[in-house]
This record gives sequence, structure tokens and C-alpha cells, in this order.
Amino acid sequence: VYTGVVLRFLVVLFPLLSLLTAQGFYRFWERLQGWGRVFLVIGSAFLLWSQLVLFLYVHAVVGSLNVLVGLQSKNEYLSQKLDYYPCSSFARENLGENDRILVIGEQRGYYLVQPHVTTTVMAPNDYVVLANEAASGEMLAGNLKKRFDYILYVTREAKRLEHGYGFLALTDLGAKNWKDLFLKQLKPHFHLPERCTLYQFK
Repeated sequence: VYTGVVLRFLVVLFPLLSLLTAQGFYRFWERLQGWGRVFLVIGSAFLLWSQLVLFLYVHAVVGSLNVLVGLQSKNEYLSQKLDYYPCSSFARENLGENDRILVIGEQRGYYLVQPHVTTTVMAPNDYVVLANEAASGEMLAGNLKKRFDYILYVTREAKRLEHGYGFLALTDLGAKNWKDLFLKQLKPHFHLPERCTLYQFK
């Protein structure tokens, strides 16, 4: 599926490009004399200054300056920025390392150390297919329980993805099974209102 150009994957080239740039700067410096070197130093200083300003600006935009200067911990910052992070922290500290987690409503699972499956908006999600095909909420729970030990539901992100992408393409029966799953077949193990809930099967 084509999703556009993602330039962050070129970051791995930065060390090599830095070496080539330093070599070019050194060769250029050797050839210059007098005012040429002065202008080269001024230009380099301006470039470094602009990059420092950009660095600080990006941190200000994403709100990470307090973390950068040590006024806020990493856990506090991530808990504010990622709705699923408090649940992932709880899972990391309280669940077994081999417990399997189904993540509903979140495409990222970087901070989950346990085996997990996240939501995708690029293809049908297996749990939606299972909900539509199950004869009841109890059967849906049984099918999910064969593959997962816990369900991590990310409330606000699930609403956003459903509104923007319609990732919960449920039939009438699927919607009934889905509602029954959360009302009767699961119980909260950790809950943070409007952020995330880690469910376990009853």
C-alpha cells in the first residue's frame, strides 16, 4: 500500500553524510585564504545557529523542552502525549513477558514489551472479521482468548480512527457481538478514563 514518502528512514545516512560534509569543509578550507576563510567561518556559524534554533523550536512545538532540561521525567511526558502509554507501563510492570495483548484503537505499540498486535487502518483487522463471523459475543470472546490474554483499548484514538478511517467495519451482528464482548466477556484490569483500558477475559 502506497502511503507517501517517509523521509525519517533516511536518518541512518546522517553519520555518513556528516563525514562527507566534514571532509568537504576541510578541503574547502585548505583552498581558501584570508577573507574567504572568514566568510566560511561566518557561514558555518550561521548554519550551526540556525540548526540550534530549529532544534529548540521543534522541542518547544512537541512540548519536550522540560524533558530536555530535566524538569519532567520521560514517563510523565509520554503519559501526556500517548494515550496508550499508561496502560503499556502497567502492562510492562504487572503482566508476564509472554502475555499476548490485542491493541484496539492504536497503531503504535513501541512501548509494549509483551507480544502484541496493533490496529491497522490499511487493511481489515482480524478482530473485526471475528466479530462479524461469530454467532455470539461469547463465541467472539472465546476466539479472541485463543490468541490473546489481554485487550488494550485506547479510547480517544479509537474514536479518531473510526471517524477518519472507519476501521470498525462491523455488521449488525458484529456490532452486537462487539458490545456484548465489552459488557459481559471482559473486565477492566487497569483503567484510565478517556485514555486507555487494559481488559482481561472473565
